[in-house]
Amino acid sequence: PVTNVPLFTALLENRGLRREDCPQRLAQNIAIYPSPVFYPFDYRTGAVCVREESAALHHYAGSFLPWHRRIRPHAKRWLRALFLQ
Repeated sequence: PVTNVPLFTALLENRGLRREDCPQRLAQNIAIYPSPVFYPFDYRTGAVCVREESAALHHYAGSFLPWHRRIRPHAKRWLRALFLQ
């Protein structure tokens, strides 16, 4: 399955998006916020990193993915916890 991320990234780059995790104001009054505002997670560990500027938690479930792809991040975390203790 293809997500909408590549499509939106290309569209926003045409309006001035820089691939930087910082506040940005693009053409047509489009506001881009840094990831801690809506997605305050460490993408490597899955740990929640709520900060003062965090406004919401977007819980990505990946329900469109097959089951073996949905459990992969959990399996990595479980295996890390099991073998790195």
